[in-house]
Amino acid sequence: MKLFVSITYVAFFVIMAACASSKESKGNSDNGKLPESLLPEDTITATSPPDENYNTGSVFVDSVSKMEHNGELLLKITGRLPDGCSKLYDVNYTINENELHLSLKSWRPSDVMCTQALVDFTYISEPTDGLELVDVAHYIIDGVKKELELTNL
Repeated sequence: MKLFVSITYVAFFVIMAACASSKESKGNSDNGKLPESLLPEDTITATSPPDENYNTGSVFVDSVSKMEHNGELLLKITGRLPDGCSKLYDVNYTINENELHLSLKSWRPSDVMCTQALVDFTYISEPTDGLELVDVAHYIIDGVKKELELTNL
């Protein structure tokens, strides 16, 4: 019985340590130049993958909205990453007439075991010229084009 209790405690602490380390990249204050106190807890920045030993993946977008901070328009994207090791990178957007075209990708180390659970994220862009003209957002992931309405916060 003592062995079972000991194993349970060890497993609990290993799981807690893994969860704590997965939040290291969250809450960075350089994301969109907003003060950290104004950023949602799950705010992340885009990070480049290493030169080798990584896989790319999808990003699941839930919402796209415009927000204003100190007179500058920013783009706020919320969604989910495919697992606990994936990081956002290659966030690209262009404005064509009144449409915003988004492309987002994720990466993860190829030699690491990860939790297989979707991880919520919020990404806030740098100030974007022309964003005041945008009414409809199109984002493209894995060649699929979807449409989202933009709202002012």
